[in-house]
Amino acid sequence: MELEGKTAVKRKREVDPDAAAKNEAKKTETLRKAGATNWGQMLKEGTLDKATVPMMQAYCQLHGFKRLGVKKDLLEAVEKHLNLQTDPT
Repeated sequence: MELEGKTAVKRKREVDPDAAAKNEAKKTETLRKAGATNWGQMLKEGTLDKATVPMMQAYCQLHGFKRLGVKKDLLEAVEKHLNLQTDPT
């Protein structure tokens, strides 16, 4: 089934004037939650993998290191940082 001579019709997106403000508020809330989370306790309990990607990205941002990659990469970076904090030798 070919569609000769027909072009696709693009749908118009609804523009939300508050989208940027909502997005910024969400990022701020995630940073706040990441700062309030007891990451060391999560590491000890073995529940660090339950943290969401945005939470781990916020942790990385708060501590000033790279916050890109898939969840596995972020988890390894957070674990490494936490281990360095708890065992500086």
